[in-house]
Amino acid sequence: MGCGHTIGSHGLTHHRLTKFDENQVKIELVESRKMLEDLFQVDINCLAYPYGAANPKITQLASSIYRYSFAGNDGSPDWKASGFSQIRREYLWPHSSLQDIEKLIVGFGTYNNSPYK
Repeated sequence: MGCGHTIGSHGLTHHRLTKFDENQVKIELVESRKMLEDLFQVDINCLAYPYGAANPKITQLASSIYRYSFAGNDGSPDWKASGFSQIRREYLWPHSSLQDIEKLIVGFGTYNNSPYK
């Protein structure tokens, strides 16, 4: 039975994956997954793109390595339609108020508070 949380990858070096060629992206994704699986002895099937940065080649590669991939604010709020490769991710910050969090929940898919765009 699960404990209500998931361990996921954020890439090996946490660099923006769009800066790398395809071989380097594969290394970032595969080696990060392997390292986490070895460390925690669990299946790692989730990836959050560092800085939400991805492109079609990266999402295709990530889909071959991970079951679920989380994008930034520009990800699809319709998880199934994206093939689970561009799941929308909302940002919470240490200074986020309850009102800020309520805006994210009520306006899911429409509210953009990403610092990376």
